[in-house]
Amino acid sequence: MKIVTSILMVVFSTAWLAGAADFFVDVDSFGFTPSTQQIAQGDTVTWVSADDQFHDIRSDSGAWTTGYLYAMGETYTLRFNAAGTYRYRSQLDNKAGTIVVTAGQASNAPPTIVITTPVAGATFNGSNAVVIVADATDDKGVTAVDFFAGTNLVGSAAVSPYQVTNNFLPGNYTLTAVARDADGSSTVSAPVNIVVRHVVTYQNFTFTPALLTVALGDTVIFTNRQGPHSVTGYDAEPFCGPTLTTAGGTCIVTFNTAGSFRYRCVPHSLTIAGGFSGMVGSVKVVGPPDIKVQPNSLALSGAEFSFQVDGLVVGKTNLVQFSSSLNSWTTALTTVATNSSVIFRDSTATSPFRFYRVVQLP
Repeated sequence: MKIVTSILMVVFSTAWLAGAADFFVDVDSFGFTPSTQQIAQGDTVTWVSADDQFHDIRSDSGAWTTGYLYAMGETYTLRFNAAGTYRYRSQLDNKAGTIVVTAGQASNAPPTIVITTPVAGATFNGSNAVVIVADATDDKGVTAVDFFAGTNLVGSAAVSPYQVTNNFLPGNYTLTAVARDADGSSTVSAPVNIVVRHVVTYQNFTFTPALLTVALGDTVIFTNRQGPHSVTGYDAEPFCGPTLTTAGGTCIVTFNTAGSFRYRCVPHSLTIAGGFSGMVGSVKVVGPPDIKVQPNSLALSGAEFSFQVDGLVVGKTNLVQFSSSLNSWTTALTTVATNSSVIFRDSTATSPFRFYRVVQLP
């Protein structure tokens, strides 16, 4: 009987650990963020150094200390098993913080989420409507799932099955999904990388399209609709080599070097000065957008500024943004590239200086 009573006491006293949650406090020279954190019995708090300054954090009671956090990203984690208010401060600059621990069941556990479709490494040919599906669960219910390609929101779903459809232009994409619950907790899924390939077809002694612009790292699938033909490079890129294929044959090439690369069908092209004629094509590979200051930028009135953006991919949407602090950015121009360059003039610039960046959307 004593053994049974002892077991019941242990199970009862630690039951709140099953739903324990983790909380994070950023530490920098300005103090703690958040400065006051409310948690439940059994939850953990992790202090994370957010700069390269030394931080030595100690409780006011002297019960614990983090020791020195020397570098950005260093952490110290502590579990709070007893209800109460715990005050602490940085020993170097005397900045203060507070942990408030409430008694009873631990805080709501965050949701779980995984992208089930498409699978990692999935490939699609040509501009494609891709269905993204996620499996999300939460002990108190999932309120929404947001889907991202890189940092760009591509859609949201509020009810199961959690899925969205997005039209992707050719390129490489990293998909993630964020599940949220009613208590404000959220979880980011593991990333899923997919590839949407450019498509070049060839038949009747013609490559279609014969001139193609792609981004650095993009993949092209060459498909033979009527053979025999080859896709043979005659610059630094070999393409598919000299091998002839028949109808239905394919060849996949990933371009990891910027530049312009020409190719031909060996039996259906003729040598001319500087290259070949007949059944020929080329692929232009461009890198990330590159801001170039126009020579006349200092001649503009007031604080106006002009610059050229190169390396754009035709058909993709680009945002030209500015900031005076590098913390928040304002979009000054949204443009769908019709060629690889655009000249932008900021006629609204009034501050002593501005930072500019170009964001290429999927």
